[in-house]
Amino acid sequence: GMSLSTGSESHSSIYKEKEKKRLSSKSRTKSSNQLRSALTSRLTRDGLRTSRGGERATVSRLSAMDVSDDGEWRAFPTKEDVHRPWPTFDFTEDPDHPPSMSFGLNARGYNVEVGRVGVEENMEIYGDAGRRFYKEWFLEREHLNLGGRSETMGTVIISCLVLEGRALEQGRSLAVIVRTRVPTVRVILRAGSKFTLSAKSCTRLVAKRFPYLQNVSFKDVDSPDMRQCLVDYEAHDVCVNFKFGVVYCLPGQTCEDDMFGNNVYSDRFSQFLDFLGSRIQLDGWDKFRGGLDVRNGSTGEESVYRSFHGYEVMFHVAPLLPYHKDDVQQLERKRHIGNDVVVIVFYDDPDCTSQFNPEAINSNVNQVFMVVRPVCGPDGLHFHLNIAQKTGVPFYNPYLSHPPLISPTFEGREFFFRKAINAEKAAFTAPVYRDRMDRSRFKLLESYIAMQAAAAKK
Repeated sequence: GMSLSTGSESHSSIYKEKEKKRLSSKSRTKSSNQLRSALTSRLTRDGLRTSRGGERATVSRLSAMDVSDDGEWRAFPTKEDVHRPWPTFDFTEDPDHPPSMSFGLNARGYNVEVGRVGVEENMEIYGDAGRRFYKEWFLEREHLNLGGRSETMGTVIISCLVLEGRALEQGRSLAVIVRTRVPTVRVILRAGSKFTLSAKSCTRLVAKRFPYLQNVSFKDVDSPDMRQCLVDYEAHDVCVNFKFGVVYCLPGQTCEDDMFGNNVYSDRFSQFLDFLGSRIQLDGWDKFRGGLDVRNGSTGEESVYRSFHGYEVMFHVAPLLPYHKDDVQQLERKRHIGNDVVVIVFYDDPDCTSQFNPEAINSNVNQVFMVVRPVCGPDGLHFHLNIAQKTGVPFYNPYLSHPPLISPTFEGREFFFRKAINAEKAAFTAPVYRDRMDRSRFKLLESYIAMQAAAAKK
């Protein structure tokens, strides 16, 4: 492949072209925001309040980014999304604009994204609406919790809350959370002006929206203990914290033992860590710790952390984790990074003299490798990004453009973090994780119903 020489004039034109695309993308984002603002304005026209007439609540708080035109909360993935193909994109080579395989990503057996000309930029984070709706909206208001069993979905627990006002339709609406073994579905259904909150009226309305619930015999399962269980379930089901591995790799290193053994790193890698987040002292750290020791120093003295639009991200940076000279495998480092779904590999080879193979890192948990190579140009350091993901992990936005260069700016960071967060969310829809998570949900819901039944007998 062609090499990316340092300091060449082609880099300058590449960066200028990238900035031009970024500005174009900003105008598209502005248009998107205007559409969203118009939708929010329509939804909040008359406000929204609970059926008890208590605290007045505007739809903007509930659904400025969460409710689509048909009343669906934008909680990804819904049941329909589970069975719907992910967006596809043709990543085959364009003879006029070949993808930058000079990056040297050798990833046989992996789905690879290397960037393509003309990609429409979509910066949405999947499940961005995945706030804890039950805790925020249902818990302190009058609502119903109903449980039953479906032949196809197993144990089902639904929560129903009546909303008033003309936000979605004249009269009342019913906010519903449906919990089954598949990811939680949240919808707002038109209920009519005479609708009252009862098990019979709620199940009838819900069954019209969800045919697989038509033959379910729902019973009232509400209690203080059940409400706390549903709060815990939601915390389990909604991911707002992420831990990503970061590996420092030198040219010619082809096995994980060599990569995990790197202690000395370049200024380029230091700049990349600054791009990722802030250096924090682990001792006494009181925010999301990503499994790192914040009391006894057993996982090192410092790490890298960032708060990003309500998400918390902790990085497991290999050179910052403890090093033991007698341990060739550096198991302490592998223990953390080998259990990260997304691993960022900083391949410190700006002259592109060798290739990185994701199979060099042996882990069943690692699903996505974000391979970053530093590119030194007249405008300073940029990061060349390619993605390798295991079979079964779908492609996800924001897609890489060509050339896939990330600038160390606010816009570049926005792109990179959205890509990384969506990478993990996409990985969890792959069969290896999806089936495991479905079983986990099923067992939790079963245990809640069993707990409620045991309490009723006392």
